[in-house]
Amino acid sequence: MASFTSLHKKDIENFLALFDVGELSSFQEIVAGIENTNYFVNTTKYDLEQQFVLTLVEVASFSEVPFYTNLTTHLANYGLPVPAPVLTLDGMPFSNLKNKPALFLPKLPGAHLQKPNAEHCREVGRILGLMHSTLLSSSYQMDNPYNADWMYTAIEKTDNQFEPKLKQLLLHCTEQYEILETSTLPRGIIHGDLFRDNILFSDKKITGVLDFFHACTDFLIMDVAITINDWCQDQDHMINSDKAASLLMGYELTRPLEQEEKLQMPVFQRIAAARFALTRSLTGQPGNHLKDPMECLTLLQSML
Repeated sequence: MASFTSLHKKDIENFLALFDVGELSSFQEIVAGIENTNYFVNTTKYDLEQQFVLTLVEVASFSEVPFYTNLTTHLANYGLPVPAPVLTLDGMPFSNLKNKPALFLPKLPGAHLQKPNAEHCREVGRILGLMHSTLLSSSYQMDNPYNADWMYTAIEKTDNQFEPKLKQLLLHCTEQYEILETSTLPRGIIHGDLFRDNILFSDKKITGVLDFFHACTDFLIMDVAITINDWCQDQDHMINSDKAASLLMGYELTRPLEQEEKLQMPVFQRIAAARFALTRSLTGQPGNHLKDPMECLTLLQSML
């Protein structure tokens, strides 16, 4: 992720003193991304080099961070490839660095995929279904920050960024979401941001699921829609039906979808595209966004 808070060698050395991981051997800021501050950190202990990621949390408060650390630890304990926080010497999953919550995570192997195929999509669906199934019996709760009320407010804030026709499309999606919010569709903890840059692959196997800072309680089908929208796009920003079918096949290996979820899938895909167009539009001014909202709007228009 992007580096919003600069860290120096002494900062990281002082931070490492909280852990039993040896001495600092090297560090490097991670420049990709748009939310938290992240650094690769390598340490040496008994001549053994270890690799970690140091995350300064810019998007959540000290009171909110335990939800994310409990969630990732829970998933890791069930064998999912999720980086659970390294505990401090006094057993804490996060600490304070530069007056911000700081996590120390193991660096997982693998790389991000730019051009996933149907087999990759099936594996992504499988891991998503496994996460949902694993968390269904848990008691974790986090309010959805991107509900219909938020979408209405975001449309008002970005009023000057969209042509009237696009604004009407965003409003229509928000109205549909507002209606669906009263439905009895299955809810649970969702990842909320399972884009290609949040999954690591080694060959055809997922080796890491990253960045749970958008996790919240929402419709499970919303998570599936968000994931399909990113992983199953072709270069023309159209959804590839074969990739989408493979992702759903993988998902249903562990959590079969209800019939109503299948019927509402196209609606949730449109809502998801509108939601991310709005989040991106709030990251700057037209022509200077951290991520281009038009990619999501082009996808949304292709779904009509």
